[in-house]
Amino acid sequence: MQRATFDARLVLATLLVLAGLALPSAAEDPAATPFGLYNGRQINADLLVGGQPSPEQIQAMAEVGYRSVVNLRGEGEGGSWEARPLLQELDLAYLHLPVASSDDLTPDLARQLATWLEDPEHLPALVHCGSSNRVGALFALKAFHVDGQDAEEAIEIGRQHGLKSLEPKIAPKLVEPPLEQQPE
Repeated sequence: MQRATFDARLVLATLLVLAGLALPSAAEDPAATPFGLYNGRQINADLLVGGQPSPEQIQAMAEVGYRSVVNLRGEGEGGSWEARPLLQELDLAYLHLPVASSDDLTPDLARQLATWLEDPEHLPALVHCGSSNRVGALFALKAFHVDGQDAEEAIEIGRQHGLKSLEPKIAPKLVEPPLEQQPE
């Protein structure tokens, strides 16, 4: 029964996204946060973003069909738990893209995330960090450097995915051509 309820929420989320309407955020309605995930946002039927999930939240996601977890937290980062054994037990694919500082947020990392999320075997997926701020920053980079959005739209996409305090660090990275490809 829980699966049917969640599937209905995914259909609703997809319809709202297609209609251009925003899903309620945790700030607007904490009960609307998917799985009770800190700063959780259901972006579409295949993508959930947020802060650090608990083992119970990971279990609930697996029960409704999630196939992978992308972790942006650094090794041994305070407050995280060792997820790999549980993910293996639940047969969830795992990608670790550690972001210890804003210097780690690069177009290359955004391309790695995009490649992972393009594989239907990994969807639906959870992408998380501690609070969703790094998630939003990485999605802003992806929007600009991979998806071809302009800088303003990329920042807005980042905000929709949790970008907050890292915005001043990300905005200078949204330049054409990408910094690592500028002529000498």
